[in-house]
Order: sequence, then structure tokens, then C-alpha cells
Amino acid sequence: MTPQRGPSWLRQSGALTLQAFTALSAFAEGLQSVILIWATFQLSHDAFLVSVMLVLGYAPSAVLGLAFARFADGGASADRLHLSNLTLALFALLPALLVLRRASDVALVLVGMGVAQVALSLAKMVNKSAVHRVVRGAFDQATGARLLAAQSSITLIAQTAGAGLAGVFLSTELTAWGLLLAALAYGAAGLTALRMARPEAPAAVIERPRQAPARPALQLGPGLLSVLLFSVPSSGGLQFANAILAPFADGVARGDAGFFSLVNMACLVASAGVSMLLSAGYLSMRGVLTFGLPMMAAAAGLMSLDFRPALALVFAVTLIAAATAHVVSMQVKANQVPPESEVGSFVVTRTAVVSVVKAGYSLAAGFLVNRLGVGPSLLALGASVLPFALAWLYRPPRWKEAATHGDTLAA
Repeated sequence: MTPQRGPSWLRQSGALTLQAFTALSAFAEGLQSVILIWATFQLSHDAFLVSVMLVLGYAPSAVLGLAFARFADGGASADRLHLSNLTLALFALLPALLVLRRASDVALVLVGMGVAQVALSLAKMVNKSAVHRVVRGAFDQATGARLLAAQSSITLIAQTAGAGLAGVFLSTELTAWGLLLAALAYGAAGLTALRMARPEAPAAVIERPRQAPARPALQLGPGLLSVLLFSVPSSGGLQFANAILAPFADGVARGDAGFFSLVNMACLVASAGVSMLLSAGYLSMRGVLTFGLPMMAAAAGLMSLDFRPALALVFAVTLIAAATAHVVSMQVKANQVPPESEVGSFVVTRTAVVSVVKAGYSLAAGFLVNRLGVGPSLLALGASVLPFALAWLYRPPRWKEAATHGDTLAA
């Protein structure tokens, strides 16, 4: 059955509560992350420590994700979201209090910031698996796919708002108050989770008997392995592209900071736009999965050439938009392909794999730009994506997606 176009998920009970949770969490993350990264550089003037702080925001989930996967499908999802975000609120208070007390020990402040980043990484891992379980259990498949796509758009918009407000706090030297606001937003998201899922979910989902917390290990068959495999080029490529945007813009506009700001804003708008088009059904997921990776490879190759700023901006936006659309589509497949009883554990496994990929691509971007320059680095990005694009065109996976409530989404 082909789903009707339009934001039908808005009419589903519980959808707005889920998206309110998403918006509050993403706003807090954008606000906290920008403040922590900038404060780290201001305190240490060490670019390596900034890289370490970035890696701490997702590497712990890669290290502990596979161990957590065995427990990801047990317990109540809403309770997990509630507890994880209240924990995040407490850890966000740590660097805020250290800054408020004007701790003279710079190392202590940096450790506090690092601990907050580790907590963020682990909480995001828990949140992703729990949210996917809520979507899979409480909504039909077509609505769930649209809901996840809309969630990606809302996440980008909320993170952008948080990052923008972080600039205000930093410019007015109110860093600690910005971190306190992030803690309050995390806490509000945790309270929102209490209203999520359980009243709206079908009785079969609520009353399903729970086994012992330790479940058998997730069985990764060819279908799930292909979801992991084809998550690599877009998730890694998007991280690589974001890491290289600053030196790319600097080279194109000869040091004009305004052009870098323009590129950033245009890419954010494009990312939110493609997510909204996917959620409304105006952008075909099948088309994204077929043509998204070739578009990424072509855009990266064109960015490596010497063009005027206007064309360079178009190619950068194309790369980011194509990568974002593919990432969102693979997130939907991660929700739909595994059996419902294994959605949480598979999402955690995928999060762990993607975290490793992001770390590798981030380090590779910095290394290649320092050694070879921006142009060759972009060519390397295109070359890394191309084999996946050709593999998909030659033999795309045949995923069997079991509809949860009778509807199927044509990908």
C-alpha cells in the first residue's frame, strides 16, 4: 500500500510528545556541545584537545554499545528515556558549576567537560534504541518511517537553535549560564518522556511479558549486515564533510569568515529540508538509496576543483544534503528491517558501528587535509564512497520488512 503524502504523523496520538522530547534533547545537545568545544579551545589553545573532546561525544557508545545491545530490548522505553535525560542534566551541571566557581585548575575544568561529553555519548546510545522501540511499537510502519524522518529534521533545527544561542552566551561571557540552560533542557526532556508511549502503544506492546534482562546475542544475518554496511559511506562521509567545511570555505573565499558562516547555514537548511521532504513523502526513499551515494561522490569530486564561491557553495550543499538524506533513510531501515523484538539491540549495535566510522572519518579528514590539502582530501572522500555506490547499483539488498500494524512503506 502506497502511503498518502503529507505530515500524517501529526495526527497520531503520542507523536507530538515524542517530537517534543526530540526537540528539547537536541536543543540541549547543540547548546552544550558548542559551549564545551569552544571553552576547551579557549582554556587549552590546543587543537588536539578539541579533537579529543569531539571524539568523547560519540566514541564511548562505540566501546560500550555492543555490550549494551544484549539489554537494549528489555525494560520500558519511556522509563529509559526519562532516566537517561535526567542523568544528562546532572552531568551537564558539573562543568557549569566548575565554571561558576571559576575553578583555577584548568585540568579539572577540562576533565569535567570531558565527563559531560562521555555522559552525552552514552545517553544518546540509550535514547536512540529506546526511541526506535517506541516508534516501532506504537506506530504503523508508514507512519513510523515518516516520524523518524521528521525527527531528523527537528533534531537539526533544534541543534541549530541551541548552537546559535550558545554563541550568544559565549559572546557575553555567560558560559556557565548556557550550560545551566542545557541542563534544564535535558531535565525537561526527561520529564516529557514520562508522557510518552505507554498510553498510546497498543495493548499487545504494553502487556508483552518480559524475559530476564540478559537476552541472547543479536543474530546479524545478511539483511542486518547490509544495513550496517551501507550506513558506513553516508554517516562517515557526512562527518568527513563537516570536518572539512572550514578549510574548504577558507580556501574558496580566501579567509572570508562570512562565507564559512554562509556555507554552514546553507548546509543546515538543506539538511533540514531533505529530512522534511522525506517525512512528508515528497522525496522517495528508494531514490535516495539509489542515487544518494553517487551524488555524494560526484559532489565531493566537483568540490575538489577550483570554482567560484557560488558554485562551490552549490556543490557543498549537494554533498551535505545527499549525505543527510541517505543517513535518514538508513536510520529508517534500521528501524524497519530487524524483527520488532530486536529493534533496540540492533539500533545500539548500529550506533556503535557508526560511532567507530565517524571517529575514523574525522581523524582521516584532519590527517589528509594537513598532509595533502583540501582538494586531494575531497577526492579521497569521493573515492571512498564510490565503491558503495557501485555495489548498490549492481546488487541492492533485498530487505524483508515486516509491517508492525499492516502498512508497508515503499522504499
